[in-house]
Amino acid sequence: MLAGRLQHSSIICNRKLYVFGGEPDRLRQLNDMHVLDLTTWNWAELSPLGASPTARVSSSAQFKGNKIYFFGGFDGTNWRNDLFAFNVGNYSKYLHQKPKLQ
Repeated sequence: MLAGRLQHSSIICNRKLYVFGGEPDRLRQLNDMHVLDLTTWNWAELSPLGASPTARVSSSAQFKGNKIYFFGGFDGTNWRNDLFAFNVGNYSKYLHQKPKLQ
């Protein structure tokens, strides 16, 4: 079961609720990924392949294709300006370059 937290990112896709990061106690940030199967109501902690993003709160999430994209957030010291994608098909993470603002 997922521990309580605040300021996490969550998104629903393919009848599953994905939860990333957040704070369990306002003192530290997390970079874990959990999924709730909305059919069986079972939680699972995921161990994605690839490099993990830094622990953070308040990142935004968007689902497109078979990937969940996470942008930004606060790592406890700095506001992040990075983007990474999580592939829901094979549970892998891909880090992307820092977006360029125009």
